Amino acid sequence: MRSFSLVLNTKLMVLICGCEHVVDMGKLASHFSHHPADKRPDTGERFKTLMEELRSLGVREGLPDLAPSVVPYTPIAGLPRYSIYGCSACPFNRIQRHRVARHCEDACEHKPCYVIDCDVQRPQQHQGYIRIIKPPVNPAVAPLVSAMVQFQVDQTRKLRVEQQDQRLVSPLLVRTGWHRHVAGHDPSVLIAASRYPDKDEFPALVKLVIDYFDRATNLISYTDTLVLRMLNTPEPQRTCVVFFSPSLFSRVLTPPI
Repeated sequence: MRSFSLVLNTKLMVLICGCEHVVDMGKLASHFSHHPADKRPDTGERFKTLMEELRSLGVREGLPDLAPSVVPYTPIAGLPRYSIYGCSACPFNRIQRHRVARHCEDACEHKPCYVIDCDVQRPQQHQGYIRIIKPPVNPAVAPLVSAMVQFQVDQTRKLRVEQQDQRLVSPLLVRTGWHRHVAGHDPSVLIAASRYPDKDEFPALVKLVIDYFDRATNLISYTDTLVLRMLNTPEPQRTCVVFFSPSLFSRVLTPPI
């Protein structure tokens, strides 16, 4: 590999060329063709031998996901590092600080944001810089930093998958179980059942709803203390508890006289 100016990153199992970029094994010949004429390696029998050697080492065609992201990557051994400036809310990076500041003020869609110092690498020639983890001042905290960054990476990848698959069951459905309750029913029947009722279609509905909340209110004195604490929390959105006032419903649901 040395005669081809290649090194193998054994952690990612990717090739790094002497031009300081990651190269897909399946595109090595094409990559070498873009080198200056005096630096192009002989791609005859030695190239075939090289490919056989790489396959025997476990190198496969394709590259890992190295897309620019706000979440920093683990530094890639074999690539140079640079210190530049970036946006705190998106992967925008520039060498000049004032350009990032202007981006944060005018162009960034993920406000609030501000300028941060970044350590970056550029794995691919036709792709932007990726942010990398800065080495901690205290080596003792290095494992903790790595674990935190890995958690961020996992959450980001999970979010990307969820955004791509719009058919996933939402947290609300998981909590209520409605999707299991209506499974197997005719969709047209379900749509008709969810239609807003006519004014005189359910004349006793108002009374039934008010009676339901009256009975629930009467049971408060028998409610467990832990449940009462959850009901009285100042941040009900964190416990998915929605409060209904019987008096409010009586005003909303009772038709005017």
